[in-house]
Amino acid sequence: MTTTFIRLLSAQDKAEALTSAVAALRDGRTEEGVVFTVDPSSFSKVPNSPFAYWVDDSIRDLFVKLPPFEGEGRTVKQGLATADDFRFVRAWWEVPASRRLDAMNGPDHHDDLPAFQDWCRNRTREGKYWVPFAKGGEYSPYYADIHLVVNWKHEGEEIKNFVDHATGKPFSRVQNTEYYFRQGLTWLRRTHRLCVSILPSGALFSDAAQAVFSSSTPLAAILSLLNGNTVDYLVKMSVGRTGDSVQFMPGMIATVPFPLFTDYQKHEQSLCAIGIKIVSLVRSQGSLVETSPLHVASRRNIGEKSAEHDIGQTFKRLCDECNDHANSAYNNVRIDRIVEKQQEVPIEEMPGSDISIGTVLSIAFGRWDVRPLLNEKLTARLPDPFSPLPVCPPAALMGPDGLPATSGNIVSEEWLTARPDAAALPPAGIVKNPTITDGAYPIEIPWDGILVDDPDHPADIVLRMRKAMEVTWKEKADSVEQEACQALGGGDLRGYMRSPTGFFQDHLSRYSKSRRKAPIYWPLSTASGSYTLWIYYPRLTESTLYQCVNAFLKPKLDGVRAEGAALRPRMEGKPSAETRDRFDVVTLLARELEEMTQELLRVAALGYRPDLDDGVVICACPLRALFRLPRWKDELDEAWEKLEKGDFDWAHLAMALWPDRVKTACASNRSFAIAHDQEALFVPPPAAEPKPARARKGKKS
Repeated sequence: MTTTFIRLLSAQDKAEALTSAVAALRDGRTEEGVVFTVDPSSFSKVPNSPFAYWVDDSIRDLFVKLPPFEGEGRTVKQGLATADDFRFVRAWWEVPASRRLDAMNGPDHHDDLPAFQDWCRNRTREGKYWVPFAKGGEYSPYYADIHLVVNWKHEGEEIKNFVDHATGKPFSRVQNTEYYFRQGLTWLRRTHRLCVSILPSGALFSDAAQAVFSSSTPLAAILSLLNGNTVDYLVKMSVGRTGDSVQFMPGMIATVPFPLFTDYQKHEQSLCAIGIKIVSLVRSQGSLVETSPLHVASRRNIGEKSAEHDIGQTFKRLCDECNDHANSAYNNVRIDRIVEKQQEVPIEEMPGSDISIGTVLSIAFGRWDVRPLLNEKLTARLPDPFSPLPVCPPAALMGPDGLPATSGNIVSEEWLTARPDAAALPPAGIVKNPTITDGAYPIEIPWDGILVDDPDHPADIVLRMRKAMEVTWKEKADSVEQEACQALGGGDLRGYMRSPTGFFQDHLSRYSKSRRKAPIYWPLSTASGSYTLWIYYPRLTESTLYQCVNAFLKPKLDGVRAEGAALRPRMEGKPSAETRDRFDVVTLLARELEEMTQELLRVAALGYRPDLDDGVVICACPLRALFRLPRWKDELDEAWEKLEKGDFDWAHLAMALWPDRVKTACASNRSFAIAHDQEALFVPPPAAEPKPARARKGKKS
């Protein structure tokens, strides 16, 4: 028995469209794409019997003829739900590199996966506990940078003990841990179309970025298949949806029909090869963005034009090839509706001059290595897409241990040439001279992590940035600076760095990912912005504030006071306008420098001992009065209120500022006690007494 359905979703005037469709039926005609005649019993061919009347019978038959995706070594899993991402999750750049998981140094995950997973678990007990964490993000099929890391110290003890101590019920959800650190694929839960990307080995995945694993079908083939039009259509149809903003749940992927690759050479291998090409295209472009964990510094970032090539067209062509092979694997079934946004290019806009300033500043601070910009042969190649992510990006200025360089511990060019790829160290014993002296490096590095906006100081930020440009472009440095400033709307470099809505506002936007705001260059300023100390967050220590005062503010204040004293006699009688103006400037600057000095000393006297595990926001909030960008100050004000109130007693800074309160909290909260290595303070709650059995009423006689 058949039923007639009328579909009016695309009609602008639905009343008129309905009238037209009914009139056509009365005349014995049907309007294609509007009127459908279907036997409702055929709906049962699809799991959960979706009311997908618009679908061709050949598509419903796929759910009967082909096996489901889950099976034969393929599986779909949900991962970790921390229940408090602000506490447990960070951007990769805001935690110490020395505490990030160095999975690339473990056993080969291809040769012995269980041994690799065990090695990673053990490393989280050896101080390498910040683990790459796939948690969704922006639409980016095939490949998406993993910007986040999660605190998996001691295999997640702190997260596992994040419970409601009144009831004993866990807030967090730790599940499918046997799949942690295993290579796979991950997808966004809610987006306009199924969007699957690579999950490298050595990473964890979340409940919001579910994962696919396979021990049979190659992951690259699955990647291409799941990103194609056919599977997207099948998954949406299986829940009776065709529109945007579908919530893609594991069960939807698990039950989608999986093709039988009868012609192995034509389909599976082709899908593998094309998928890897697309991954390489997307990843190579993404690596030019400085927040990428695979960032490769390029002259294109900072002024020079790249060779003309249409990335969008290449991406579209490769996607079309994938779609052809995927649809052939499904016997060329007819797909009636293709998702409109299928051909979006998942590549960030090519970096422009505003990023050039950030890259130059990174070179000046010694974050990025300038030498690969001068000699491309020193640029490390990217590792296999499924391999573990490196602890430091390829562009980083490193020591021979693969961690950020320190004074007297900068790798040599011989070392850079000898490393196999960006995730590997040179083979032991192959490099005779692994390091160079600080003086042999082309740029002087401020190892204390402090530069200053002061033209009279040798550590002036603009002076150091211009030196970086001179090393990189030599005689073209001036024109590159002018071009960059012109692209920023005119003005000059100092003005752009000094304005709170200039560089710092842009830097804050670029270093905000997945709801985390994590700028690493901090402008601590006087009230008017006349004097600014720039702090490089990764080198922040408890002595940084004293260094700011003793090495910068006090000498500057002494000089300003001396100038004021010299001007004071000239203010008697009838001073010139120039003298009056200069005296007013000097007087104001002296007052602001004194206020800034007192504020830094006040914060230091509180017991300010920053621990980068706490993240940027908590480490910065005690210094909130010295930032000038309003929206960042608001963020820090809110964080300070919560820190002061006790909402963040898991933070190391809370223990430093209010030790008695935090230790009391540790006594009743095991997760807090674990966070502070104070488990001895935890007192387990008494076991609940069993309720007395209720007496049974006897039967009446």
